[in-house]
Amino acid sequence: MPFVSGEEWNGNANGRPSGSKNKIGRDFQLVYEERKEKYKHPYLLMLEWAHDESKPVEVRAAMIKEAASYTCTKPKITVRSEVPVLSSVEQAESFLATLAVENETSIPSN
Repeated sequence: MPFVSGEEWNGNANGRPSGSKNKIGRDFQLVYEERKEKYKHPYLLMLEWAHDESKPVEVRAAMIKEAASYTCTKPKITVRSEVPVLSSVEQAESFLATLAVENETSIPSN
């Protein structure tokens, strides 16, 4: 019977509790728990394929790229792409001070 606005609804008004698993999630977790001892962690498998010389170079490169995402965090600040040509120490210090203000960081003094 389709929902009709204004009629009494007899379902669960609160919905599924936050964090509870749906049937597919529960089934996946059960299968995963049964088989996790038989299979390597994806990171370890990617490293193995990355160093396997019998694999095509494209596959090896893709595995290195994906494995890097597990270990290399992204920088928290964006780096300025346009850097002016600096011809003196004073210009360099001024430029670094500008970057520090833009990124809300401080430059340690000597």
